[in-house]
Amino acid sequence: MVSVYVSYAWKEEAQKPLVEKLDQACMARGIELCYDKKKLGYGDSIRQFMNQIGAAGHIVLVLSEAYFKSDYCMYELCRIHENGGFHKRVSPIVLARTPLYKPVERVRYLKHWEKEIAALEAELADLDDPKHTQHTRAELDDYAKFRRLIDQLQHTLADMNTLTEDVHRDTDFAALLARIAPEKYESDGGERAERDTRVADAIFLATVEDEVSQALAEVPALTQMIRDHALQKGLTGSADRAALARWLCTSPLDTVLDDVLRPATRAALPRKSPHAIRESDVWEAAKSLLFWLSVLAVRPDWVQAQEENDRHDAGGGARFSLFVRTGGGAEIVSSRYRQVRPDFRPSGGLHVVGRGRIELSDLESGFNDAQAIDGLLIDVARHFGEQRGDRLLDPEQRELLAEFIRDALEYDEKHKTGHHYILVDADENSPLQRPAVYDALHQLLPRLRIIYLQKMQPPGDQNPLLLRETRLITIIRGFLNLPDTLR
Repeated sequence: MVSVYVSYAWKEEAQKPLVEKLDQACMARGIELCYDKKKLGYGDSIRQFMNQIGAAGHIVLVLSEAYFKSDYCMYELCRIHENGGFHKRVSPIVLARTPLYKPVERVRYLKHWEKEIAALEAELADLDDPKHTQHTRAELDDYAKFRRLIDQLQHTLADMNTLTEDVHRDTDFAALLARIAPEKYESDGGERAERDTRVADAIFLATVEDEVSQALAEVPALTQMIRDHALQKGLTGSADRAALARWLCTSPLDTVLDDVLRPATRAALPRKSPHAIRESDVWEAAKSLLFWLSVLAVRPDWVQAQEENDRHDAGGGARFSLFVRTGGGAEIVSSRYRQVRPDFRPSGGLHVVGRGRIELSDLESGFNDAQAIDGLLIDVARHFGEQRGDRLLDPEQRELLAEFIRDALEYDEKHKTGHHYILVDADENSPLQRPAVYDALHQLLPRLRIIYLQKMQPPGDQNPLLLRETRLITIIRGFLNLPDTLR
């Protein structure tokens, strides 16, 4: 049986339900969870148990402000570090409102242990007879070790990709336990696929919530306007930024965008020229909120269905179809599908167009597949800033151009700086309507997503958007035009 230890601030009552829920999730998967309540009997040595945690193969760290100020917890954390393999052995859960991720937040713990050291040294110095204090001085040495290592350990923990406490609860700790004991998840493929989808969606929602919270932190004046407008409509009474971010992510999207974010942004923007407004921090933060919140309009069950189709797609999953008509709709859905932030610009009429959309020239290729592929490569390369004047490539040129595009796609995908796609309308006479051209382009550029728009929007649950597309695009376009409407 796989054994997992938990290191947490056990004196904090609020943390015990989380540990107990983790225990239930472990038992359901045949994993033994070891923590004080189960393993530490009356009269047993606490230090011996902490040493067991320090040497364990798998340790879940429940991190909080109380954790980093606890003698016991810091002793366990240092012992885990001293036994090596820190990254592989620990799985952190960072509780909400735990100062950890910014250097200025971590300094408070350095100050805490400096004060603890100074206080204990002062008490020892005040003794008339300093004999027989070896155990107290050993604890003073521990304090000095905490002070010496805490910056390094916190930096390491802050760099580890983690999930929020709520995501862990909602997914029954699936990602954490799959990391610790992957063999427990290999028995039932259908159950595993469902769990993986549920975890991926929970991770994405947590990512959006975190991005929204960061955008709120960038411009306090905008955040206050958003809070004020929400309060005026009786929608939320929370003054906490994390709670406000959660409310924005879980409330009806059209209400959030049209009734709160847009008027709040309008009130917070400086009264300058449209160009100056677009260069302001308020506008950048507001756009970030709009872009991240907009992907929440996409139905997770639709994404799940598309991913399931892709798993069975001989082409490797570079192609999928949308039941939406505009470039903006495709941008929203493909952003959710790729789990990155969308980016829009207004287009003619009602439409908005994603900046990641690759525009194709009118390819006069007839049924010459090789010429069509060359033309497609040149168009995609132009999207990434590589200009080619001719429409025919020799084999060496074709491979060099494809390698340039692959590198650009890989960079943006790795750094989450954007996603790029070709949109093929059902009415277009595009070479990509021919399977041989699609297969050849996909072989050259396997990371490039090719999206096919359906001619007719189907009824019922097949629509991937929770809002009517025209409603959503109208809200987004109206928002993007705000700088031009201010006086």
